[in-house]
Amino acid sequence: MKNSLTRPILLGSIFGLTVTAGVAYASVNDLKFYAGAGLDYSKYGFNSEFKNKVTQGGLGMLAPILGIRFCDNFGLEAGYAFKKKIKSKDDASHSFKVNNAYVDLIGFMPMTNQADFIAGLGAGRLMVKKNANLPSELVVKNKFNWRIKLGTQYNINNNLWARAVFSYQNAGTKLKFAGKEKKFIKNMKSLDLSVIWTF
Repeated sequence: MKNSLTRPILLGSIFGLTVTAGVAYASVNDLKFYAGAGLDYSKYGFNSEFKNKVTQGGLGMLAPILGIRFCDNFGLEAGYAFKKKIKSKDDASHSFKVNNAYVDLIGFMPMTNQADFIAGLGAGRLMVKKNANLPSELVVKNKFNWRIKLGTQYNINNNLWARAVFSYQNAGTKLKFAGKEKKFIKNMKSLDLSVIWTF
């Protein structure tokens, strides 16, 4: 139990220190809070044993997106995504519900007066949950893991942004059954289209 808590506590501490440092160096006038939502298309990278036995991904919803921009070039963002279910190709009633939560450090690089290049590095947890039709002995093990994202943001006006972002997240999801543990989802690639409102 202690080992399972070490990584989340460490990641939380790092992000907490980063936020504290950002706030310390940013004036109150520089701070901008924002919120948004969007569509999310994901593809899962399965271990070879499962690759041809299950569906690969699809369209989901990204909501909410919450963030704070400390200055023109630096911010912190958190989000939650409702992903496409994973279904068995042999029996569609055997499925896994998939959601994702993340926190990213974001860099904004102006390309024009209205467009920014976005780069992010953070941590996420792909949350895979089996449905009731799967054996009770089957256990899903989810992990916190690293993620990166790259994209562009168009500033429609001072308060409204439109975004297109590609994300890669290492997952490390495992399945445990009959005393054996196997890798299930290795990673996830996502393309997000979203609208952001700043306060």
